[in-house]
Amino acid sequence: MADDTINTDETRELISSNKVEGTAVYDFEGERLGTITSFMVDKRSGQAEYAVLQFGGFLGIGADYYPVP
Repeated sequence: MADDTINTDETRELISSNKVEGTAVYDFEGERLGTITSFMVDKRSGQAEYAVLQFGGFLGIGADYYPVP
């Protein structure tokens, strides 16, 4: 039986992009590295390829971006 409910937040297998964007990222020592600004999805497969980590700068000015697989 198919479930016609559209989940917009989170399920056991899926998480919404709005819950990923803005997430703080920390290293193993607990130091904050930056935040996730977006993630990139392959147009053909629909698979998320990487998240984009923003670090450094002030209020987005001078910030650097790094792909996180």
